[in-house]
Amino acid sequence: MRRWIVLAVAALVALAPDAAAAQPAPPDPVQALKRQFRAERGVTFTEVSRMTGDASVTRVRAKGGIQFGASGPVASYMTFSAVQKKGEEPGTEVELIMTPGQLHLSSPDLPPGKKWVVFEPDKGTKVTPVPGLVLSSQTINPLDPAILKAILKGAKVKSVPGGHLYQGAVTYGDLVKAAPEHYAAQFGGDVAGGLAERKISWRLWTDKRGLVTRLMSNRLGGGADTRYSGWGQRMTIPLPPADEVMSWRELLDQPYDEPGFDLGPFRTSR
Repeated sequence: MRRWIVLAVAALVALAPDAAAAQPAPPDPVQALKRQFRAERGVTFTEVSRMTGDASVTRVRAKGGIQFGASGPVASYMTFSAVQKKGEEPGTEVELIMTPGQLHLSSPDLPPGKKWVVFEPDKGTKVTPVPGLVLSSQTINPLDPAILKAILKGAKVKSVPGGHLYQGAVTYGDLVKAAPEHYAAQFGGDVAGGLAERKISWRLWTDKRGLVTRLMSNRLGGGADTRYSGWGQRMTIPLPPADEVMSWRELLDQPYDEPGFDLGPFRTSR
């Protein structure tokens, strides 16, 4: 009898499907992202980042949204505030709006009637729309299909409640190779020497559709934790009213002693 029980169990095991083989492959996050690139659609995000300096840590809390077009991001907005020490009250909340070739920055220290400063390149200057159109402290931009593909290559993946978790490490050199214009603008040129080989460790979560819901990364000098939500929501990001905007050049031409006006950190740029 015992022999027959053993044979029956062995037969059942042989007939049962391999549990690992039966699990469906996770959706491709790169293709899932590309399907989101539709006019006037977008995604919102929240982010906590930290930057380490000489015996200090600055934490920045941010939130915003990114508007897509047919080939990727076309505009973004973000509000953020920084905290230097634990328990310290956040600093003044600052708003940013980014469109191709323009960055609008809010400030309470502008001449009467003005609320925004616009930064524009000089005429004839080539404008790289990315990374500026994705406002984030993340060195890794998971909203660029080429960058997302690069970091996922060889990454470990496992199923988690609601989707999948990927994790791995990528070098600065690999990122530059995947998106040269993006990182040339971000790093100010070629990544050479030891920086090219430095690694950024990361973890990335996706939902059941393969869309990114969270990215955590640790890099040289800090790290960031970004959460994405509301994929596919209708989104259009308007520019500020023209009469509330002054150019960066106009700002520098303002007299320093004007009542209620302070150039602050820009004073040395004159």
